[in-house]
Amino acid sequence: MSQKLLSKQHTILSHTQQLNEATQIEKAVDALKSANRVLFVAQGNSSLVARTCVFKLQKLGVAAQCEADLIQAANALSVLGKGDVLFVISHSAHPRSLRTLVELAKLEGVTVISMTKFTQNAISELADHRLFSVSEEEPVPHSGILTSSSQHYIVDLIVIALSNSNLHLQKRVAQANGFIESLGI
Repeated sequence: MSQKLLSKQHTILSHTQQLNEATQIEKAVDALKSANRVLFVAQGNSSLVARTCVFKLQKLGVAAQCEADLIQAANALSVLGKGDVLFVISHSAHPRSLRTLVELAKLEGVTVISMTKFTQNAISELADHRLFSVSEEEPVPHSGILTSSSQHYIVDLIVIALSNSNLHLQKRVAQANGFIESLGI
């Protein structure tokens, strides 16, 4: 079982790497680097990936937040404008309400980054920067294990590239880690 999961994850990560050229990742990094604020919107398993990314970006000093509730996401989006980023993570890319949020963001001049499955869909078509996650048949139906691995790989590439792009950001990570250590937990 362990070897089979490892093999599937290796395949998923290889396919994810092939679908997302380095230039796509770099453009997403540039958008995040220049953003005043970043709003992640994701639901279900994708929201766990988004929350992890927000945690890592906050350590770098990026003003990021994540909303899984679409009403809260709409409220958060209402204060964004030019110079801000909406990052939508939705493997299925189906919810019409997510598409509506992307449309509203575009009307306000917000830069949109999408991470969806590699298929024609309204969310990625509207996005300024498109990233793609991969999935295969899940070892446990509807568990999102493999899809989450693909999504985590992409956000980890983004966080690493962002961190490596600026010594000041690396110092912020050290400062954040110091604050966390001072909590004694």
